[in-house]
Amino acid sequence: MESGVKVRVISADASALDLNLWGEIVRYRALLANLVVRDLRLKYRDAFLGFLWSLVLPLFTMLVYYVAFDLILHIGVPNFIAFLVAGLLSWNFFAASVTSSTTVIVDNASLLRKVAFPSQILPVSRVLFHFVQLLLGMLVFLPVILFLSNIQPAWAMLSLLPLLAMHTLFTIGVVLALSVVATLWRDVKHLTEMILPLLFWMTPIVYPLERAPEPIQVIFQLSPLAAYAIAYQDILIRGRLPTSAVMASIVAWALVSLMAGYAIFRRYSTRLVEEL
Repeated sequence: MESGVKVRVISADASALDLNLWGEIVRYRALLANLVVRDLRLKYRDAFLGFLWSLVLPLFTMLVYYVAFDLILHIGVPNFIAFLVAGLLSWNFFAASVTSSTTVIVDNASLLRKVAFPSQILPVSRVLFHFVQLLLGMLVFLPVILFLSNIQPAWAMLSLLPLLAMHTLFTIGVVLALSVVATLWRDVKHLTEMILPLLFWMTPIVYPLERAPEPIQVIFQLSPLAAYAIAYQDILIRGRLPTSAVMASIVAWALVSLMAGYAIFRRYSTRLVEEL
C-alpha cells in the first residue's frame, strides 16, 4: 500500500452504513450506474465495432456449437439454434459475472482508496454490467431466432422477467462471495477458471437434460445452474411455465445464494483494507 494514502474502504460491517444490501444499492444507485456505464465504455473503447462485439462474440460461439452438435454430431434437438441461444446467453451472463468478480475489488483498489463507499457495490456493478449485455443479446437474438424456428409466442414467455430477476439475484450472491474471497486468497481466481468449464458441461445448455444418463440426471437436477437453464428453455423454447419443482428451485437458490453471499462478504470485508 502506498505510504501517505488514506484508505477509506467502507466495509459491509461499518456502523455508519449498517444497511442491508438493498439499502446500500438504493443509496449508491448513482455510483452504481456510473460504474456500469464506465465498464461498458472501457470494454469497447477504441474498438471499431464498439458494442456490437457483445453480439458478435456470442453469435460466433453459437455458430461453433451449432456446427459441432447439430451438423456434425446430429444431436437431433428440435429448434436447436433457439435451444442454444436460450442456454448460451444465460450461461454467458453467469460465467462472465463470476469470472470478472474475482478481480473486481483489486481492479478498483485506487477508487476504493479515494472514495468512501460500500465495497460490495463493486461486485454488484459487475453483475449489472453483464446483465446489460444479456438484455442486449436477448433483444437482438431472440426475436430473430424465434421467427426462424417458427416458435409461437405464448403467454408463458412473460415469465421471463421474473426468471431474469431470480437469475440476477442468484448471480449477485455468488459474485459477492467470490469477490471478497478471491481478493483475500488469489488462488480462488485460478480455481474458478478451472471449475467453470466443468460446470458448463454439467449444465444442459448444448444438450437437453433427458439425453444424460438417468443417474447423472439426478445429480444435474440438484444444480442451480441446471434449474435456471431448464427454466429458460421451458419459457423461451417450449412456451410453457417451468414445473413447480423447477420454479421452487430457482427461487430457493436465488434467496440462499443472496443471503449466503452477503453473509460471506460481511464476514471477510473488514480484511480488505489489509489486502489493498
